[in-house]
Amino acid sequence: VDLAPAGDLDAVVHLAGATIGRRWTARYRQVLHASRVAATAQLVATLATLPVPPATFIAASASGVYGDRGDELLTEHSALGSGFLATLGRDWEAAATPLAEVGTRLVWARFGVVMAPAGGMLAQLRPLFRLGLGGRLGSGRQYLAWVALDDAVAALLRLLDDSAMAGPFNVV
Repeated sequence: VDLAPAGDLDAVVHLAGATIGRRWTARYRQVLHASRVAATAQLVATLATLPVPPATFIAASASGVYGDRGDELLTEHSALGSGFLATLGRDWEAAATPLAEVGTRLVWARFGVVMAPAGGMLAQLRPLFRLGLGGRLGSGRQYLAWVALDDAVAALLRLLDDSAMAGPFNVV
C-alpha cells in the first residue's frame, strides 16, 4: 500500500471486508479472512512505518466476536465467544494492535448488521417481503444485532472526534 500521496494522516477509518451475506464455503471463509485479517495487517504494517503514524486508527469489527450467546447481555467487557465469526473477529482486531506500539489510538467498531433501504441485508429481503414471500429468519429465536446506517455513521464520527474513546465499541 503506497500512502505517500496521502501525506500526513490524522486518522484512518478502515472498513474493508468481503460481505458475510454469502454462503460460507471453505473457500469463501478464506476470502473473509483475507479481506479482513490479512488486509488489515498489511495496512497496519504500512501505517506503522510512516514517519508520523496516524493519531487514530478505527477498524471495523463485528458483534459476531461474542459468538452465539442467546439472551445474555453483552457489552464491550464481555468475553469473546467461539465459532467462526468470533475467531474471525478476534483475529481481525488483533491485526490492528501493532499500531498501538507506535502510539496510535486504536478503536474497534464492533458493528451489527448495518441496515439501510438501499443496500445490504434489508435491500435483499425487502423484495421478498413485498411479494408476500418473507417470513421468519432461522428459528426465529436467534438474536440479530443491527444498526441503522445513519447511526453507524454517527458512531464513527463520534469515535473519530473523541480522543478519549479507545478500544472496542459496540455499534448496534
